[in-house]
Amino acid sequence: IPRKDSTLRTKLIRWLRSNQFRKLQDSLWVSPWPIGKDKKDWVQKKFFPRNVLILKTTEIASASNHDVVNAIWDDEDQIVAHEEYRRHLKSAKNLSINTENFNDWVIQESLLWKNLIITDWVLPVELQPKKYFLKKTAALRAKQMDNFTNQKQTK
Repeated sequence: IPRKDSTLRTKLIRWLRSNQFRKLQDSLWVSPWPIGKDKKDWVQKKFFPRNVLILKTTEIASASNHDVVNAIWDDEDQIVAHEEYRRHLKSAKNLSINTENFNDWVIQESLLWKNLIITDWVLPVELQPKKYFLKKTAALRAKQMDNFTNQKQTK
C-alpha cells in the first residue's frame, strides 16, 4: 500500500498485528498460521487483491517452522509487554473485589493482557522459541483471577 495512503496502510498494519503477523522486513509480514480469511473480508477492507500479495510457504531443507519463528522472534517488545503486565498483576497483591478501584484495575488488566497477546504469539510447543514467556505469564494471570474469584463480596 503506497505510503501516501496512510489511513489504509495503518488499517492493514493494525489488522496484521491483531492477527498475530510479525514484520520480517518493511513490507513483508509473516505468520505461522494459515490466514483462512474469506476474500470477501479482504475486499471489504480494500486490502485485496491489488494491495496485498499472499504467499503460502512450505518448509524446505533445514528451515523448519521453528527456525522461521526463531528468526523473526522480536523478544524485546514481548519482554516489555510481559514485564508491564506482571507489574500490574503484582499491584493487585492487596486488592480486593470490594475495593473502590477494583473495576479500574480490571479494565487496565484486560488492556494490558490484550496488548500482550497481540505482541506475543500463542504458539504450540514445537514452535516456541527459547525465550517464550506466555505460558508462565498466563499461569500467573490464572492464579490472580482465582484469588479474586475466591474472595467473598461484601456490601
